[in-house]
Amino acid sequence: MVGQTLTFTGGTNGAVSGTNIGASPYSMSLDGTAFLADCDDFVDNITSGEHWIVNSTSLSSIENETVASQNVYYDTNSVSQQKADYLAAGWLALQLTQNNLTGTEITDYSLALWDVFNPSATADGYNLATLMADNSGAVTDLNDAKAATYSSLGGVSITIYTPTDCTAGSGSTQGTCSNSGSNSGITGSAPQEFIRVPESSTLAFLGFDFAGAGLVGLYLIRRKSGTRS
Repeated sequence: MVGQTLTFTGGTNGAVSGTNIGASPYSMSLDGTAFLADCDDFVDNITSGEHWIVNSTSLSSIENETVASQNVYYDTNSVSQQKADYLAAGWLALQLTQNNLTGTEITDYSLALWDVFNPSATADGYNLATLMADNSGAVTDLNDAKAATYSSLGGVSITIYTPTDCTAGSGSTQGTCSNSGSNSGITGSAPQEFIRVPESSTLAFLGFDFAGAGLVGLYLIRRKSGTRS
């Protein structure tokens, strides 16, 4: 679907350990409907009320593509790499939306999600590679995500929201987006890509097997801060 308005409504799931950067998941609104989502890049801050026009892409449609023609940021020159990276990102987003997450687990999954696409990124004076090196659990989580299969997602619907007015990037280079015209948000921040999975109560209703997916003991903590990277 195209032409929807995605708004960051404030609050984060605490801060990434050792930083003032908010951790996934975040409070968002799509055309007025509230939900939680995870950011897959590490390139800028956004503040409460900032919004963009976005296109939505399902992870299942990326899985089934034979050409890299989706409206997403990354790996558009390589079909196989695009599939692998968005699968890894979707797997990590799924972990971040479950029950009983500790602060350390939130940090590790958040860092791993950002590292899928932006391993050399710097934001707010923090270098992602340094943060990964200081959090061994994040490296383990990233490796687990890269080993995931579509079947390990248990058929959960995962949606990617990518700002319009963007020029797609390739590999670990993020696409660039305009802040002008109908796609304008708060001046000074770059639009970012978000991943949405059903919240834990919805997954339980659908009968998702958390134990079988290795997701026992994860807990969703609502976010408190108003800014993030």
